[in-house]
Amino acid sequence: MGALAGAMALLLPAELHASHLRAGEIIYERFGSSPYGYRAHIFTYVKTSSGIPDPELYLNWGDSEANDTLLLDNSVDLGGDVERREYIGEHVYSGFGVFELKVEIPYRNNDVLTIPG
Repeated sequence: MGALAGAMALLLPAELHASHLRAGEIIYERFGSSPYGYRAHIFTYVKTSSGIPDPELYLNWGDSEANDTLLLDNSVDLGGDVERREYIGEHVYSGFGVFELKVEIPYRNNDVLTIPG
């Protein structure tokens, strides 16, 4: 039993983190001359002391299965162990419609529900 526990301990990561993400928001606006062009600003609020860099996140614009990779554009230390990170993406839709924007953040715990419902 002791050898099995020791072998399993070798397989575990040296450091474990809970989710570092505290909050997030999506702000979008029209841009350019096309009536279908949109710019999205994704803001995440993270626990600064987590040390998790989040250099990119993935945005699905709601009109296909594909995700755009958005790179970190700006980061501001808000104090209180909170950092605001901004990612910006632009997209032109093929026409009018109703689209649901979805963000995927690497290092986020799977199946964490921050808004019940």
